Amino acid sequence: MNMTWKELIEALEARGWLVTQLAGQIGKSPAAICDIKADRTKEPKGMAAVILYQLYTTNMPPPARAAK
Repeated sequence: MNMTWKELIEALEARGWLVTQLAGQIGKSPAAICDIKADRTKEPKGMAAVILYQLYTTNMPPPARAAK
């Protein structure tokens, strides 16, 4: 992978993903995503990394948001 995890998350956000949606997909808290974005954590571990990478490489769109 030629990008950092921080850049990958930023790319997913640019596609419309919210931090809370990403966190839900990987089974972590939104704070875990924010820690990667803020360079407090350099990389996700285990399946969280696999799922984030898969979301990025497959161009999976974010889940539809519920209407208010």
